[in-house]
Amino acid sequence: MNAMSDHLIVNLKPDPGSFTVYLEWKGGATTRADFSKIVGDGVFQPLKDPAFFGKVSTRANGRVLTWPGEIDFGADALWFEAFPGDLPVTMRQEYTPPLTRLSFPNP
Repeated sequence: MNAMSDHLIVNLKPDPGSFTVYLEWKGGATTRADFSKIVGDGVFQPLKDPAFFGKVSTRANGRVLTWPGEIDFGADALWFEAFPGDLPVTMRQEYTPPLTRLSFPNP
């Protein structure tokens, strides 16, 4: 199991047409984060614009996926959504995924 500090995004590729972001992680894993279920909701309203959606980047050395205006998703949360089995055993019973409306099928 990876330590939480190992969940770093090293590369990303947004697909504004489908509101997804392909993520490459330290260690070589790849995932696809589907944000289509939250686009246009509340603070996520700006993501509805494909040009804005395409402005996604990382900060904090790959620990945060971010858009302008402080729309942020922590790398650990995105990792555990994609790989729930990596959640530390001591946290599994009390953990509720914060992004349950997102889907993370592997590409």
